[in-house]
Amino acid sequence: MEYLMTYGWAILVIAVIIAVLVGVGVFGANQNTPNVCVSKTEFTCSNLRYTNNGISLSIGQDSGENFYYTYAFVTSSSEDIGSSGLPVNFSTSSTANMVYLGTLTPGQLAQLTYTNASAGDIAVSNVPVGTQFNGYVWLAYCLSSTCSAPTNYVRAGTLSAQESGVGSFSGEGSTTTSTSTSTTTTSTSTTSSTSTSTSTTTSTTSTILQCFNMASGTCGGDLFYTTSMSLAGNVLAANSIFVQGVTLVTNGWYMVANTVFQNTGTIETGNPNNQGIDCCTNPTGYPNSYGGSGGGGTGLGGAANGGTTLAPGGSNAGCCGGTGGNGGTPSASGITDSFIANTMVSGGFINYLTGGGGGWGYACCGGGNGGDGAYGIYIQGNTVINSGIIEANGTYGSGNSGAGEAGGGGGGGAILIAYGSGAAPGGSYTFGGGLGGPSCCGWHGGTGGFGNVIMHQYTNPPIAPPSPT
Repeated sequence: MEYLMTYGWAILVIAVIIAVLVGVGVFGANQNTPNVCVSKTEFTCSNLRYTNNGISLSIGQDSGENFYYTYAFVTSSSEDIGSSGLPVNFSTSSTANMVYLGTLTPGQLAQLTYTNASAGDIAVSNVPVGTQFNGYVWLAYCLSSTCSAPTNYVRAGTLSAQESGVGSFSGEGSTTTSTSTSTTTTSTSTTSSTSTSTSTTTSTTSTILQCFNMASGTCGGDLFYTTSMSLAGNVLAANSIFVQGVTLVTNGWYMVANTVFQNTGTIETGNPNNQGIDCCTNPTGYPNSYGGSGGGGTGLGGAANGGTTLAPGGSNAGCCGGTGGNGGTPSASGITDSFIANTMVSGGFINYLTGGGGGWGYACCGGGNGGDGAYGIYIQGNTVINSGIIEANGTYGSGNSGAGEAGGGGGGGAILIAYGSGAAPGGSYTFGGGLGGPSCCGWHGGTGGFGNVIMHQYTNPPIAPPSPT
């Protein structure tokens, strides 16, 4: 009895520790382990899930300061940590493998979804059911509201999860229960008493709805593009839109995010098949468009001018051969919130952003087709981040170097980005016109005109984003 009284408490503590270690799978690597996210002091990590769509979790901070320009990323525990405290293969000069969270205030929970596209060389989606993932979640941020890139990096939590193979993360909520114990001591001149009370508080945190790879329509939360595809209609998101390392062809449709629009992949506008064909079909022009106009054709049997925009189309070379005239680039002026909201939306963005088609050329041996102009694109978000590529290029005209006909190149499209706060987005933009086709005697069709990149900071969103669901 004396032995149990002396060592009983120690034995009990050891038994509890062993039970906890067994519960989290320390003694059984092949056992089914729960999904565990252990956060560092001043950070919150919860709602960890690992499905065939990737890793999803809620991340927050309670440092007492706002985190601005916040990104999150996930690494595997197998990656070596360098002397800087960061993974040895990690580069602070790029945010390509990070997910943008915006401003993260104390006590706020942000939803992070990590897929193969955002993870770079880490395979976290479309892996076999039961796959174990052990790693870390990191935050990159700065403490100044005027910064333009993260300056601080911290490993906020340790992850241990097993792939469940269950669907998506859409529309799920979580309930967190916390228990607190308080001790009150009351004393008088004659008595002293101590009372201990335990209270349980239950709070519900709703996660943001998540949508994946929508060809058109409205998402009531965050919209992620994790596979290369084409749009078939306009896309709107009540929270953010992320194009994560894939190629998205927009085909003249617009994209609107309520908070953040982030592109780390390639956005191509596509082409509307508006070129001049042979001797019979003239190219399509868009007289109100900020896109480049089409190049003129050349041919011994006749040719067509390039399709016009706000810049005139390139002139044809006439019926006696020569080189077609080049297309032009309009002035990118007159863009206002009301012009976008009223004129462009009602008239169709295609009519205001598309490049003109290239003119045809004709000779006795056949015809040379003009090149297609490029669709333009309208992108809207309170914060727009482009660390990828956005392309609106016209295509080349065709021709016959052994005869006398050649089509002009199509005009480049206009890329219109409307943002509400922060700096105009950087990244890479291409919007060139296509070259004219070759003809005989050193002649060729005219080159299509360059399009435009137009950055417009709005006061009120020209297109109202949808409400969250």
